[in-house]
Amino acid sequence: MISFKEKKNNYISTTVTLFIFLFLYIRNPISLDGQKIYIFDILKIFPSTFIEIFFYVLIPSLIFFVLQHILLKYLNFLWATSISVLSIVSYAAYDFKKFLFDLVFNFDNLEFLSRKKIILLEYPNISFSLLLFLSITLLCLNINKFKFYQISILTFLWSCFSFLSFSGSIIGLIFWMIYSSIRVLRLSNNLIKSFYVLVYNLIFYVIFIYLFKDFLSLEGHTVENIYKFSLSYFILYFLMPIVLISCLYFFYKIDFYELFVKFLPIYALMVSDIIVSLYFLKYDVNYLGFEYFVYPHFFLHFLYIIPIIYYLTKPLSPFILNKKNNLNTIKQSIFIFFNSWSKFYLSLILILLLIFLIVPMEF
Repeated sequence: MISFKEKKNNYISTTVTLFIFLFLYIRNPISLDGQKIYIFDILKIFPSTFIEIFFYVLIPSLIFFVLQHILLKYLNFLWATSISVLSIVSYAAYDFKKFLFDLVFNFDNLEFLSRKKIILLEYPNISFSLLLFLSITLLCLNINKFKFYQISILTFLWSCFSFLSFSGSIIGLIFWMIYSSIRVLRLSNNLIKSFYVLVYNLIFYVIFIYLFKDFLSLEGHTVENIYKFSLSYFILYFLMPIVLISCLYFFYKIDFYELFVKFLPIYALMVSDIIVSLYFLKYDVNYLGFEYFVYPHFFLHFLYIIPIIYYLTKPLSPFILNKKNNLNTIKQSIFIFFNSWSKFYLSLILILLLIFLIVPMEF
């Protein structure tokens, strides 16, 4: 449950983000001429400047707002903000780690950053799709009762999302099938009912796709060089988070029921991501420019480390604080690093991310 203070901070930080994107737009206006945008025809009644601000200022800011809101369900404000900023400040083929390396060891190479594209600003269709994907995901997380009409509405929304992004709707539908069926099982303690929900979601989606197959967005929108499939891709983004949370499970003696229940949506999304990634693995490397990979790039891969950060920042029990031994000393040191010290290094990272965002405007 997000507190009133966190909601307030969410609004304030989003306002700041909006002004930053407005500054970027004023410094370097981007025209929509020649771009085919989903809802462009609807917005044609408005002045072109208003439409550009809508796509290049408002939508990126709303993406930050929704993503931060999701993260605040699990993390404190500073961690949620840092991950949200890192998510929206993304360049094709030039990541933040590369920027830090060049900033310290190869400063002259920063000139190349001027030619990199900020994905959220260069691809309005993807920005719009990403905002809707995050919004539907947030709706899924906000449901408590899981009544039949709620399940139907969310299944309908994921199905409709195929009009904008078929690959994105597959990720969302697999996630929703897993998450909703398990939640129904927990609430009703009825395996048959849970199975019915799983089958219902699948049948609904298949029928919807068949009826509206002529209107689906199958081609996607290319963003080159986001990822390249390799063994390290699966190790870094899938295996590593699982190994780390498993180590924390034994090290901190985490309640498995809490781990499963609290982070069920995240692991459901991970399973969905793995299934679709394995499917795309059979394609040529050039196919990795496909729009599907935007969702892991901006959103999914950051979620997989949330359980790890959550338990590393979680307050220690009085037993650990009072009983002095080597193991408890290590736990206390880890807690201090991810809490008290985080105010310093996360603030520094936020400043560097802001520089990372603005640097191209200066060349």
